[in-house]
This record gives sequence, C-alpha cells and structure tokens, in this order.
Amino acid sequence: MTFEREEFTGTKPRQPPRDERHQLAMIRQAGISAHLMTGDPHWDQFLTYLQAAVEANCAQRDSFLNDLLNPLLVNADEVAKRRIAIIRLAERIDVLQFVLSMPAHLKRAGDLAAMKLRDISEDS
Repeated sequence: MTFEREEFTGTKPRQPPRDERHQLAMIRQAGISAHLMTGDPHWDQFLTYLQAAVEANCAQRDSFLNDLLNPLLVNADEVAKRRIAIIRLAERIDVLQFVLSMPAHLKRAGDLAAMKLRDISEDS
C-alpha cells in the first residue's frame, strides 16, 4: 500500500524541531520566575516606584499639553520644545508601563509554553 505525501504527513504526529522545545522550556522557566517575582516585597516596592514615575510623567505631559492649548504661546521655539517634551514623555510612559506589565506577560507566556510542551509530550 502506498501513501500520498499529504496522507503521510497528516497521520504523523507533529514533532517540533529541537530548537522549539528548547525555546518553549526557556519561556516556561521565565514564567516561573515571573510568578516568584510578583510575590516578592522588594519587587512590589519597585513596581510602586514605577507607578509613581508613570503618574508623575503623565502629569508633566498633561501640563505641556495644556501649555500648547494656551493662545498666548506663539513663540515657535517654545511650541517646538513643548511638542518634543510631550513626545519624550509619551515614550517614557510607554516604557514604564511595559516594565510594569512584564511579570504578567512573562507569566502568561510561561503558561502558554507549559501548555505547548505538555501537548508535545502527549503527542510523542
């Protein structure tokens, strides 16, 4: 009996390349580390500092935005300075919020990697 290539590949259990298993194992380990980080009081203190920095940068950005709404601000150099400051603050806020969300992202990615590794080991 002969098989067509599609029939053979359809019946063969999917074996990911060795590199993928290694990457999934590393991601799973990072998820475990993230779980340990979120319960650590030092990490929680660091996150409170980051949150305070986010709020301070948001307040400063809003102040510059309000300055731009002022009809008395007509100097082009001053307008440009405020626009640049707003862009920089927005980027800084994005980075700080990304760092704040890292443990959650790591935990989620670790959970997904653990599920994929479990599925791979069950298929084997």
